[in-house]
Amino acid sequence: MKKVIIKSTGNRSGESKIAKLLKIIAILTYVGGFICGLVFANQEITYLDYTYKEFVWSVAIIVWSGYFVFGSLMLGFSEIVRILYNIQYNEFEASVPDELFLRETTIREAKENNRPIVSEKNSEDMPSIISRNSDQVTFEFRPSKIIVCPNCGFEQSADCNMCEKCETKFIFKSGRRAGD
Repeated sequence: MKKVIIKSTGNRSGESKIAKLLKIIAILTYVGGFICGLVFANQEITYLDYTYKEFVWSVAIIVWSGYFVFGSLMLGFSEIVRILYNIQYNEFEASVPDELFLRETTIREAKENNRPIVSEKNSEDMPSIISRNSDQVTFEFRPSKIIVCPNCGFEQSADCNMCEKCETKFIFKSGRRAGD
């Protein structure tokens, strides 16, 4: 798997300030909650005429739990805002299987260099492209099994005269390759 970061060309300034603020609030909540738990759990207990201080664990756990839940919610909201901000600007990280990454690279290179797209199924039988524009492609000959559309990369039967996906028209200079 390859990690790919997809970015838009739009302008934006760094990360979401709201997400950063919520993350800071979450961290301050964790720290503040721990301190509050210590303070509130140290209670002065009076029994008859005798007064003493004691750490009450039940109070500390209740206070820590409350602050932990609130801090975790703030941290979660911070992550949601960060993700939504990145989606808004079309920037996110994705894991792409190597086969798909290689296939997309092959399609892009074929379009840039005006070459046919070669797959495992048509490697011996793919004709050269004579001419190409956005709505039609002229091939040297009709392949015997599979044809891959040079515009979208869709594999289809060689009997097709048009791409089933993007509707690019296929024109063949000769019927079949010599020797077929």
